[in-house]
Amino acid sequence: SETAVAAMTDFFVLLTLPNASDDLQAIKRGIVELTDLVLVNKADLDPGAAALARAQLASAFSMLRSRDAWWKPPALTLSAVTGEGLAAFWDVAERFRAAAAGNGALAARRRAQALAAMQAEIDRALRARFDRHPAVRREYDAVARAVTEGTLTPGSAVARLLALAGGG
Repeated sequence: SETAVAAMTDFFVLLTLPNASDDLQAIKRGIVELTDLVLVNKADLDPGAAALARAQLASAFSMLRSRDAWWKPPALTLSAVTGEGLAAFWDVAERFRAAAAGNGALAARRRAQALAAMQAEIDRALRARFDRHPAVRREYDAVARAVTEGTLTPGSAVARLLALAGGG
């Protein structure tokens, strides 16, 4: 789901908490490579832990390949309650947008987003048409049962249902 969200956005922020740095190993490498900014929120609760988490995340991110060669994702601390760090967050967002607009990356992301939206609409439309097909509706439960019983492979089941729908 994170990769889907990253594909839909111009600026992808990884939001974490001060004491989550121990979970750094749990962060998927893929999401790290999609991140444009790391934001440690709730820094007001434990400023020392927030600073440590920010430093650890910044260090980890410096060792990984970032989403774009022209941008190194910074790590910031923020308190949504007090507003501390909000100006720095906004500054990074504006710098990113200016850089992305200036080097064509923003336009490229928008083109990729439009193409992905088109492909998602095709997938939804085809699935809806497939699900409404009378022959598929009649046979689906029996085919699904055969798959769960192990008498039909998933690939064979798909081929059978697509053939019923006129697509195979």
